[in-house]
Amino acid sequence: MDQRATASGPLSRSRRLTALVVLREHGAAMTPAELAAAVARRESGRSPSTVENGHVERVLLSLRRSHLPALSDAGLLTRDGVSDPDAEERVGLAADAVDADARRVLDAVFASDAEDESATEA
Repeated sequence: MDQRATASGPLSRSRRLTALVVLREHGAAMTPAELAAAVARRESGRSPSTVENGHVERVLLSLRRSHLPALSDAGLLTRDGVSDPDAEERVGLAADAVDADARRVLDAVFASDAEDESATEA
């Protein structure tokens, strides 16, 4: 199995998986701040208005320092505007996201997430 889909690869961190799920659900590129707010909401299980700003800031810091670079290096997401100081950075799922092993892992995560949501709605 490719390193991208193993326990030591970029899919090994729950925050990275959560970020990928959020990006897929959103369906379009987001700013890192928007992504951090959505990830913090999912992690805390709270409504948007009750998530602590400190938690969102910690998520944003970890996304920028660790998770977004790792996911980008693995070919799972795109980052636009990173090297242009005048542009707003945006991240999104890569259109050709990775090899078959990592795709199976992602599909399983997305399917599991969809099952959780449909069980909650029922």
